[in-house]
Amino acid sequence: MMADDKLLSRCEAKAIYQNLLDIIGQAIECADFDSYAPHFSLPHRMVAPENSVIIRDQNHLRTLFDGMIDTLRRQSVKGLTRACTIAEFVDAETIRGSHDTWLLNEAAQIKQSYVALSTLRLIDGHWMVSDSQYDSASAALPDEITRRLAQQGNAFSP
Repeated sequence: MMADDKLLSRCEAKAIYQNLLDIIGQAIECADFDSYAPHFSLPHRMVAPENSVIIRDQNHLRTLFDGMIDTLRRQSVKGLTRACTIAEFVDAETIRGSHDTWLLNEAAQIKQSYVALSTLRLIDGHWMVSDSQYDSASAALPDEITRRLAQQGNAFSP
């Protein structure tokens, strides 16, 4: 692969990753599970600081989504901004990348931020998130989201 092809490939991977972030972020802001769920392949592995869970079905995904929305509301999060920092094709049907998320209050000031690493897979012509890892070194997830993940993980993990 020539250098220009590799750069184009990275730009394409980053555009795909960012587009999926935007769609999922909009679903989160609108608390719209029906728009959120189709973008995650199941089973889905989610790793957070000191926790890991396999989301096996839509009911489990719904429980985590509802908990996340409830937590964001109680913390007065009014919006979120997400930006892909890097993304690369692993193969023609897999992208690995990372992104930053900033949780915003009413004045659009940053309340908290965290970094996530995700694997996207092309399934039946649609890019879906198959694996998510949240980095505790970057202010981490809001404590309550991490706690909920741990609770759900205990209830649903193998």
